[in-house]
Amino acid sequence: MRGCQLLLYVISVSLAISLAVTRPASAITPDVHWHPTFDGARAQSAQSGKPILVLGYSPDDRHCETLIISILRHPDVVKELGKFELFAANADDPALGQFCATFRIGVVDQTDTWITQFPVLPVFLFLENNAHEYFRDYGYTPARRGSERSRDLAIAGAAFALRLQKIQRLIAGLRQIAAGPTATAYAQVGHILIELEHFDEARPHLQKAVQLDPTNETGAFADAYLDLIVLDIAENPGRSLQQLDDFATRYGESDRSLEVRYYRGVCLIALEKYKQARTVLRTFETGDRTAPEFDSPWTPLALGLLQQLDNLKLGL
Repeated sequence: MRGCQLLLYVISVSLAISLAVTRPASAITPDVHWHPTFDGARAQSAQSGKPILVLGYSPDDRHCETLIISILRHPDVVKELGKFELFAANADDPALGQFCATFRIGVVDQTDTWITQFPVLPVFLFLENNAHEYFRDYGYTPARRGSERSRDLAIAGAAFALRLQKIQRLIAGLRQIAAGPTATAYAQVGHILIELEHFDEARPHLQKAVQLDPTNETGAFADAYLDLIVLDIAENPGRSLQQLDDFATRYGESDRSLEVRYYRGVCLIALEKYKQARTVLRTFETGDRTAPEFDSPWTPLALGLLQQLDNLKLGL
């Protein structure tokens, strides 16, 4: 009798292990559908028109584990994931070795034998159904350990959902450029790439917008001009400050005027003109609910810089 019980136990455990090992990629998270094959994702993308999101991960990587268990199950993320055709690629699965090599998932270019390089995971690829790559993103915002972890994971999930929204807008802009390039589309794509912190990729799109709209007929020139100024602040804050003043003179009615003012403060700090920077940044202080500064996204950034100047006792 005990022998039969032992046999049944061994069989049940073996089946559980087998199911765990052969579990399809579609089960990586329960709230959205993950295609078990990349070809399936491509075929469905061709029908639905949705771009493909490929998640490259390793089940043994703790960052990937946190991403899958916590971030991808955040309600806001689930909503955004539904706007893609999904495929999960296990970088440790030999059956996906060629796929991962082709799309550079979990692989490194070991050029220096004295330095050990490790693959960066997780990785997100955003593709067209013909496998054309629109965008590639790595990692996510990690959470601290301890009592704040749950709150941090919730914040990280919400932030990742917003990032997915921006990437959707990026893909829409890139599709527009492929179908019929316009200055507006180039300017929008460049701006989104700046928001996603892919600065080198942003520059050529912004330059193209400037070329296609030299008289600012569509407003693309002004937007791209300002973004190009911002990109150059770190390298040449003096020139950028002059260009910001030029922008303010030429496009005084721009809805980005508070952004211009904020970056003037940034330039002045970079030039170590702290008193002048304080004068600019203080203009964001207001208790008037009708003032444009009151609910501007640039106000907390400006006041944060002002606080840092106070902390360092600069420009007092």
